[in-house]
Amino acid sequence: MKIRTQFILGVLVFGILIVAMSAFAIIIQQRVKSLVNQETTVNNISQEVNNLSYLGDNYMIYQESQQLSAWQNEYTLFSNDVAKLEGNTPEEKSLISNIQADVPQLKSVFDSVDSSLGNQSLNPGGTIDNTIFQISWSRMSVQNQELESDSSNLSQLFDAQANNTRQFSFIVIIILIALFGLYFLLNYWMIERRTLGSIAKLQAGTEAIGLGNLDFKIEEKEHDEIGELSHAFNLMTASLKNVTASKIDLEKEITDRKKAEESLKDSQKQLLDIIDGAPNSIFVKDLQGRFITINAQLEKLLGKTREEIKGKTDYDIISRDLADNYRDNDRRIVENDKPEQLEEEADLADGRHHYFLASKFPLHDIHGKTYAVASVSTDLTEFKQAEKAVRESEEKFSKIFHSSPVGMVMSHLPDGRCVDVNEAYLKMLEYRREEMLGRDSRDLNMHINPDKRDEVFRLLREQGKVNNIELNFRTKTGRIIELLSSIDRINLQGQ
Repeated sequence: MKIRTQFILGVLVFGILIVAMSAFAIIIQQRVKSLVNQETTVNNISQEVNNLSYLGDNYMIYQESQQLSAWQNEYTLFSNDVAKLEGNTPEEKSLISNIQADVPQLKSVFDSVDSSLGNQSLNPGGTIDNTIFQISWSRMSVQNQELESDSSNLSQLFDAQANNTRQFSFIVIIILIALFGLYFLLNYWMIERRTLGSIAKLQAGTEAIGLGNLDFKIEEKEHDEIGELSHAFNLMTASLKNVTASKIDLEKEITDRKKAEESLKDSQKQLLDIIDGAPNSIFVKDLQGRFITINAQLEKLLGKTREEIKGKTDYDIISRDLADNYRDNDRRIVENDKPEQLEEEADLADGRHHYFLASKFPLHDIHGKTYAVASVSTDLTEFKQAEKAVRESEEKFSKIFHSSPVGMVMSHLPDGRCVDVNEAYLKMLEYRREEMLGRDSRDLNMHINPDKRDEVFRLLREQGKVNNIELNFRTKTGRIIELLSSIDRINLQGQ
């Protein structure tokens, strides 16, 4: 038998035993509960019979309507409890049948007694005639005694049946526990004899083969998984014996492997020297965002060695907000499976806020599966600072330009279009800003002598600037004004 089949059968047997015990326990519990409920009902009936007897005696003595009502209410409870009785054995059913037959008879007797008492006149002392009372009491007493006797006998039967059920349950549980013990002993015997013994033989055989005894044959006695494994080992040994190379070939293979390993180490060192010599910051992270390696330039910026950084994430180095951004970028590279160039920033060990232009790209194994993200970053911090300085300089120039009391205008050199003009210049020529921006002075007919204007532009192109030249202009209202002008070339926003 296969070990797998043996295991499945064992699990099935174990499950059947568990289900059988559970089902039996539930059935027995319900049976005992039912018997206890029946016994409780019978005890209630006995108590109700006593109550009816007591109330009936009081009614016969005093004949008050309150006592009659109490007897009738107790009788209703008594009748309902009798209706709940259920028997299992012929003896129980017989007693229940007697009790149920006595119920209407008890009511009939009580109604008869009540009628006879109602038709009799009272003695001068206000009581019923003693003879009539004795007869009525005797009839009621006989009926109550019969009910009490049947109730007592039925209660004893239910109690005995409940005890017998509990004893039977105990015996069956002992038997099931014994079956469990037998089941576990049988399983242990089968595992010890078949499985563990076969494994020990297989282990001894593999050790012999491992020591070089390729003529050793493992015993294939059992027709199970271990027997199949033993057969596979024997086939492997036979194949190994047939294809084992000679000692010279084996030594040559070892030598070639060592050379390949040394060549791989040389290539790895060469690659490491290249990335360490690069001025860029270079790193490689796995798909979980952990650093695999970094180059010397990034070691310098982070103030940590690659051994200290290995296995850490961006969250261990920079703020969470920036680390979240880095992580999102890396995930996008992996998901899109293509390189990207993007700007990133970080506060590093030198205390400065750095800006980087990062070229990130996925790395693939020999099967084409992405296993890491690499990045080559150029530090843009100095460029960003220079750009900021130029921007601030241009802002200062703009403030000076517009607030100067001297009239100033900036024109595009190739075509003379007005780029900007300050308030002083607008005031002198009586124009609004929107009337001059984007237009040439010739369009506005500002020059009295247009040839003079062309001459000034020629000198500006040749010399780069023109100082203290007198020019006549026409204002918007037609007034002629003479201005002493100085013109210089500037580079603004790359133009």
